[in-house]
Amino acid sequence: MGKKIILTTCLLLAFSFSAQAGEFKEEFSVQSGTAGWFFGTGNEVLETAGGNPDYYVHDSTLSSFGPSATMIGPSIFTGNFRFKRVSSLGIDLKMDMGSPNRPVTLFLITDRGTPNDNSDDFAAAYTHSGDVMNADGVWRSYDFQISVNGAIAAGWQVVPWGTNTTLTPADSWQYLSRNITTTAFLLQEPGYMYILDAWDMGLDNPRITMNVRADFNGDNCVTSADIAILRSHMTSLGQPQQGPIVIQPIGAPVRAFPSEEDDEVSIQPVGDPEALLEISADLDGDGDVDFIDLKIARTELGECY
Repeated sequence: MGKKIILTTCLLLAFSFSAQAGEFKEEFSVQSGTAGWFFGTGNEVLETAGGNPDYYVHDSTLSSFGPSATMIGPSIFTGNFRFKRVSSLGIDLKMDMGSPNRPVTLFLITDRGTPNDNSDDFAAAYTHSGDVMNADGVWRSYDFQISVNGAIAAGWQVVPWGTNTTLTPADSWQYLSRNITTTAFLLQEPGYMYILDAWDMGLDNPRITMNVRADFNGDNCVTSADIAILRSHMTSLGQPQQGPIVIQPIGAPVRAFPSEEDDEVSIQPVGDPEALLEISADLDGDGDVDFIDLKIARTELGECY
């Protein structure tokens, strides 16, 4: 039987970096603790065995209409998904006690810029079409495909999340995908009513696939020059980057404007307002520029776009 480690606060994150650039998975450890993931009771514990395959976050004291494995940002699992080019999110869950045949829905939530007022929050939601959850102690994996380009993808829906939320035309996927403050895997489907029940739940391997471009000089490749730029913007833990890195990508449309002196011209972008890009060196979106951001950038070394 594995040991239980009770953790109330944790500052360190220990990600598993896969061979495929852009895939990040939290496998949990003594150093990481619960890594910010919770079910909402404050009674979560880190189990050292019995996970998928070993460490996992466990809560046997839940009483709710539907448990929610939740991460509140700033975190690699929240933030500007459009900039990070997020293509999927996933998690492993198991239930030892609770209501049967529960679907798993991914909610991507924004606080609309009012973190102290959750009454106006809204979300995008997608219910997984695979296995439902049952109280059999079996680990099940749930992965959700995400499209951050253009309109919201088929199967997704924008839904109210706060108690007084009224959706407006401005509450779009385009806004939400840039301003995600909470990621939650909830054992409910939007629009359905559920009974209050007691639950015993575990979560493991929360993961995200991103296509972050650590191209800070705009040459469409990630090289040692980009790593050097990132290093020059590194900060202390929890200290934000001082100003963005502003680049003009190669191939962006430009026009030459003559100055008052005949021998000088000003080159300015035209057309797309994003021709000049403000690039953050905070690649994981956790509010600082540290060794994790450096690792992310190094996974892309040699990549060209």
